[in-house]
Amino acid sequence: MKRIKRIMSLAWLAVCLGPINALEFGPRDLARAESRDPADLARHNRPRPRPCGPNSRGRLLSVTDLHHYSSHGLENYWDSWLVGEAAFGYVDDTVDPDIQNGANTFKVTYCTVDFDGSPILASGMLAFPSTFCRSPTVVYSHGTAATRIDTPSNPDVDDTFDGPSAMVIFAGGGYIWLAPDLTGFGDSSAPRHRYFHADTEAKSSLDMLTAVESFWLYRLSSDGRVFNYGYSQGGHSALAFAREAEASGVHIEANWIGGAVVNVEGWYDFLIQQVDSPYLNVYPSYLLLAYEDVYGDVYGSLTETFQPPFDGTILETFDMNHLYNEVIEALPGSQAELLTPDFFASLQSRMSASTGRSAGTTWWATTRCRTRSQRSLPPFSRAATTSS
Repeated sequence: MKRIKRIMSLAWLAVCLGPINALEFGPRDLARAESRDPADLARHNRPRPRPCGPNSRGRLLSVTDLHHYSSHGLENYWDSWLVGEAAFGYVDDTVDPDIQNGANTFKVTYCTVDFDGSPILASGMLAFPSTFCRSPTVVYSHGTAATRIDTPSNPDVDDTFDGPSAMVIFAGGGYIWLAPDLTGFGDSSAPRHRYFHADTEAKSSLDMLTAVESFWLYRLSSDGRVFNYGYSQGGHSALAFAREAEASGVHIEANWIGGAVVNVEGWYDFLIQQVDSPYLNVYPSYLLLAYEDVYGDVYGSLTETFQPPFDGTILETFDMNHLYNEVIEALPGSQAELLTPDFFASLQSRMSASTGRSAGTTWWATTRCRTRSQRSLPPFSRAATTSS
């Protein structure tokens, strides 16, 4: 009996602290961009098989072993991410992630549904802290991205913005980190991201959580507690997930959102009034296309909606193959320059009537919401280091 206990202890130690290099569930198909060549991005955007069918929501398809970091390795990974982001002024280069342990990371593919209920393939990243103890889970919702590879399941710091930072902070702080890529990203079979569409955001998160609950390592490592965190667009996603989880009987210990867009209509109204900012112009342009994809009645033809030459380039700009900076460079400085005068005037009129600009609508929020459980929260204050 003592020998059996010793063997079990050593096996648990190996799972928690050591690499699991031989572990692979499904093909190693993570797209790692070897260059910044748009052709490379296009190859990643190739059509994918459709293994998901009716009633397959939350079905785990594959778990692929990615990387295994010591605590020192996580520090190096953080530093490599920070160099690039601090150079652009996105984050303060003095931010300390307070790493407590190493981490083991995995790419997950699973089944979810699109806006119309049709089954689609989805992906995300799952990271386990290298500790002896069972750990709580943080479901992480990422901020705005416009490139298929700019997503949590891609660990390349040259390609992705807020995935690496959140993984280091949470997994390096002793938490299981679960981050869905969302529709249109990673291995998703959706052609474009459903930007700020609450239903698909929520289902992507809930279905990934359901999927990983069937993974033996998750069952072995989880203490059963689930926390919910999102930043920027991810705040909207996190709130949608919280509502979906509650309706599905999934208990969330606590929710935290940072810089979240909680009133999309008011935010959109603010954005269409901005000038001389191709950066801010990404958001309303993205929304316009995404809502047309989902609802089908937002605008008529491209020529009636977008001014030349954008009527011929806007779909390609947001085809999920272009880097974020390339999307910015392809847009004018305002919606007034992008949209036809008639459509822009109609849009302004409708937005003014529906949002009541004079009322000073609040469209963003940073808040922490405890549930009935008063257990300690994850290190959310340290996690709010990115803005997108």
